[in-house]
Amino acid sequence: AIDDQISFHTLLNDMLDRLGELKEGKGLAPPEPLPLPPSLEESVLGSEPYSSPLEAPGYMVAKALEGLKTPLVTPEGLDTKKLAGEPRSTALALRDIPNEVIDRIRVKCKELGVGLSAVLTAASVVASSELLPQNSASQPRVYKCLQALNMRNFGTWKEDGVSCQAGSMDLLLSCPPRAAS
Repeated sequence: AIDDQISFHTLLNDMLDRLGELKEGKGLAPPEPLPLPPSLEESVLGSEPYSSPLEAPGYMVAKALEGLKTPLVTPEGLDTKKLAGEPRSTALALRDIPNEVIDRIRVKCKELGVGLSAVLTAASVVASSELLPQNSASQPRVYKCLQALNMRNFGTWKEDGVSCQAGSMDLLLSCPPRAAS
């Protein structure tokens, strides 16, 4: 599967080059097989020089003996505490942001050197502090947000490879109740 636009264009460019060579009558060179990644056995046993950080005999013996170990059961109350089993609740609230406001936010983000996705993430947390029921009038609530990242802009490694080059980052943001008020 091709996961991103750069990988697609790299592959498409290569295919078009080969088609151009065929059209000119040059013929195609036989494909060169790429080396296979190390197998599981090579990784564990260390049969290849680049995959031998594990001591194979000791590792194999330790893994074989794991089945003989008894499960660890801690006495009641040891290192445990009672937690309130409050069920999760879901809230849905739709908001519409006018294009003019988004344009002003984009301009301000450029001025301050802040990414638009970071600002929108923070805005969603502040809006959530208004909508969700609060446990206490003064205690902040911690929100967990998953922010998408585009890694194509970082590093020179992006030029010669075919890869997804995207990711995500978990953000934990503390926000007091009614932060927007």
